[in-house]
Amino acid sequence: MLLLEYIWLENILWWLPFCIFVSFFIYWGLGGWLQWNYYVRQRNKPEDWKCQPDRFLTHDNERHEFLMGSFNMLLGSLMSSAIACHIYNGGKCSLYFDVRERGWLYLLASAPVLFLYIEAAAFYLHKLFHNPFLYRNFHKWHHRYYSPTAFSSTAMHPFEFLVHQSYLILAAFAVPIHAGVFIGVILYIYYYGMMDHSGVKMDAVWPWQPSTMFHDDHHRYFHCNFGFNSFLFDWLHGTLRRKDRVYGEDIFGGHGKEVRRDGANLQRNGLKNSNKID
Repeated sequence: MLLLEYIWLENILWWLPFCIFVSFFIYWGLGGWLQWNYYVRQRNKPEDWKCQPDRFLTHDNERHEFLMGSFNMLLGSLMSSAIACHIYNGGKCSLYFDVRERGWLYLLASAPVLFLYIEAAAFYLHKLFHNPFLYRNFHKWHHRYYSPTAFSSTAMHPFEFLVHQSYLILAAFAVPIHAGVFIGVILYIYYYGMMDHSGVKMDAVWPWQPSTMFHDDHHRYFHCNFGFNSFLFDWLHGTLRRKDRVYGEDIFGGHGKEVRRDGANLQRNGLKNSNKID
């Protein structure tokens, strides 16, 4: 107990079940509702709602994504409970709780800055994991879900999951951010992460947020559309999916292959490769 007090983790056993409950309430609750409302109730008419109406995950992949995603959610809950407990007990961090400490202007400006920081970190690390070595050894775990559901959002290699958690945690210790802004942006990222993996056709509410087709196309065509909550970095790096390019699991780089006007066979073969799943 003295050790826990020394590292500001006293009463961690109270925080642990709370964080686990909140994490799985959202993950199983939202994911389960999407699964029931679309994949069960409307399974016979996928052309009305599904991003890829002609493709469904196999039962083995559905089971795998649920178990893998749940394992990572448990891992994330352990980390978040330790961080929350550390901060609650007075441990050092950069979060603040009184708006008057830095004023409303700083608070309002910090939200889009935090959002862009997370989006940039997610884009560049995601693109890095599409390097041939990292893709084949780590990120391919996530791309086995070629027609993803909401449970795919956290279903990935645990090492990759921890990498993505690292820049979220860093934000809470590096730059002063109001706790409400931090939690709000994290919940926004989490919610749209599940919706973008849902496989359900939905238009974006916010002008900067892509529709769910954007990330679904990433799973379908593999090496393009690396962003999550904006087109910005894909636009800057030319990695938005183009209809005049061929994409596939073995076509790395994010730019696809150019289709020659006289290359009917190339186009046909490329489109076949774009659906490669193993």
